Amino acid sequence: MDEPVARLRTHVSELVQQAERGARSLAAARLTHAGGGADA
Repeated sequence: MDEPVARLRTHVSELVQQAERGARSLAAARLTHAGGGADA
């Protein structure tokens, strides 16, 4: 899989999992990657 697509899939998957656990904002979501990169 293309690297940017793989990163996007991971990001979306993490956001969905956090939402299922009750996070309702990006600030509340605890993601495993650093944000703010060129593709953010």
